[in-house]
Amino acid sequence: MNPGRRFSSCPNNNCKDFVWVDPPMCQRAVQIIPGLLRRSNRLEVELHNSKVRVRNLAVALCATWMMIIAVVIGIMMN
Repeated sequence: MNPGRRFSSCPNNNCKDFVWVDPPMCQRAVQIIPGLLRRSNRLEVELHNSKVRVRNLAVALCATWMMIIAVVIGIMMN
């Protein structure tokens, strides 16, 4: 679950509402984290684009081989 993480809950025992109590972040973390998140998001986009490119290249390779096989079979039939 979340060992060591603090939370605050409703004083009513029948209520299941709670909220996490997070300590405030230091100024350095406030400065660094947005840049790290932007970099992470940029890398995720690059990874997705690379996967799409690999898939497109695989399709192109298969189509090329199929055309080569068709040409070879056509030559052999004549």
